Amino acid sequence: MTRSSLLSLVILFSTFSATAVDKFWRPATSQDFHVAANWDPVGIPTSTDRVIFDQFGNQDCFINATVNVSGWLQYNLYTTTVHVNAALTVGAEDFFLDSGGFFLSSYDMDVNGEFIVKGGGFLSTTAEIRIQDNFELDPLPLGGWFTDAGGVFVFDGTANTNIQKSVILKYVEISKSSGKEVNCSAGIFLRVSEHLDYLTGYISGPGTINVSKTAYIGPSTNGGNGVLVMDDFFPGELMMDKPGLDLDNIFIDKQSVNDTVFLRSN
Repeated sequence: MTRSSLLSLVILFSTFSATAVDKFWRPATSQDFHVAANWDPVGIPTSTDRVIFDQFGNQDCFINATVNVSGWLQYNLYTTTVHVNAALTVGAEDFFLDSGGFFLSSYDMDVNGEFIVKGGGFLSTTAEIRIQDNFELDPLPLGGWFTDAGGVFVFDGTANTNIQKSVILKYVEISKSSGKEVNCSAGIFLRVSEHLDYLTGYISGPGTINVSKTAYIGPSTNGGNGVLVMDDFFPGELMMDKPGLDLDNIFIDKQSVNDTVFLRSN
């Protein structure tokens, strides 16, 4: 083999090995994510691999050590459960769930692409779920369910986030890069039942962000044309940590004259 042929072969091999691979959950001897033989093709998934759970590998999966994959696809009549007991990072190839169970515990989950739940059972974490791209959490039409364990849903990163279906979350943080936004289209709402931290980036409408109890607006927010509504049946507090507010629409719409909203600003 000539030197030029060898060089071409090395370049070709390097390019091939860097290509993302779909890894299918096919448990053989255990239910441990970190066993190479449980995957087809064989090998523990890495940050260049998208993992796929479907009806042909219908056994529980336990994640007991840190996982970093390029994408997560859980669908096609997968009816058992993934138990996440360690930090999980899903890259730009998105997180998608429409069947089976997905149980987080007390560890962070980072999704650098879209976060889409259309079915199955989703039990959130008591820590943080960080999402960079579009967000949909609506498992009910396919007979699924969602339980909010009280962790924080954080919308951050350098992409815009569209809230694609109305949803109720307990704790939310908005920490977008400057110039990026969280958008609720017409007829869509994001209800925060406990506390909202709006720290950086824009919020945009004409859909609404509804806060039942407390909200904090930080000094580095970019404002936007979003609609923030303080409503529901609870006393509330809106803290504005800035001398002026560049958010066009804030509404107080409490359901009882006994429900007070305290407005505080520096």
